[in-house]
Amino acid sequence: MPELPEVETTVRALRGPLLGQTITDVWNDWPSAIVTPTLDELRVRITGCTIQAINRRAKYLVFNLSDGENLIIHLKMSGHLAVVDADMPRHKHVHTVFSLANGRELRFKDMRKFGRVYLVH
Repeated sequence: MPELPEVETTVRALRGPLLGQTITDVWNDWPSAIVTPTLDELRVRITGCTIQAINRRAKYLVFNLSDGENLIIHLKMSGHLAVVDADMPRHKHVHTVFSLANGRELRFKDMRKFGRVYLVH
């Protein structure tokens, strides 16, 4: 499990490439990773939202979105977030992808599939 300093480092690394970016789509092939809401509802609720802030609360990464929603991600044991160009091949352990308007993607790679995604208001 990433320790607190690693989670904070991840938050700081994501701010540069993600702040001000608009989410255009969500892809997922491991439904258990998305706790609430369902994938379809998550897609509807965050498509078109802009990432306004990225913070950490304990070991949770909190993405404040323009519509007042909060996208929350917990990396659990082996989770990793990376921002890459959309045309880069996806690693086999990437199970959730947030597409961005600038042609890049936020990819959630989780070999053990313990990581979780939440959307709360």
